[in-house]
Amino acid sequence: MAVVAIQEPWINQGRILGLNSKGCSIFHGRGENSPRICIVTKGVRTMCLPQLSDRDITSISMSYKVNEQDRTVIVASVYMAIENDPPRLRIKQLVQHSTANNLPLIIASDTNSHHPLWGSEDINR
Repeated sequence: MAVVAIQEPWINQGRILGLNSKGCSIFHGRGENSPRICIVTKGVRTMCLPQLSDRDITSISMSYKVNEQDRTVIVASVYMAIENDPPRLRIKQLVQHSTANNLPLIIASDTNSHHPLWGSEDINR
């Protein structure tokens, strides 16, 4: 089982390129512009959650077995561009969805470490 969250993948004409994706599933959100993140999975049952995805957030449901019992987890990859505010509403929706369905949530994120939201006094723009 493999799960990889990729930030700023190589995009050409709206397609994610440069990945040896044979036998893999590639998920990314939709939007007006090319996606800035994607999730690549292999050897695990996955389903995209388009209602919780956009250009900067990709969310999937991932199912697997532990000791012959089915388990499901929500995995989200979040890109936080320096020029935008963090996607608080979408993250809140992810947490609400996970809580309402009693599912664990894993968030992988590309955050800007120089931002007042994280307590930094300077912004690296």
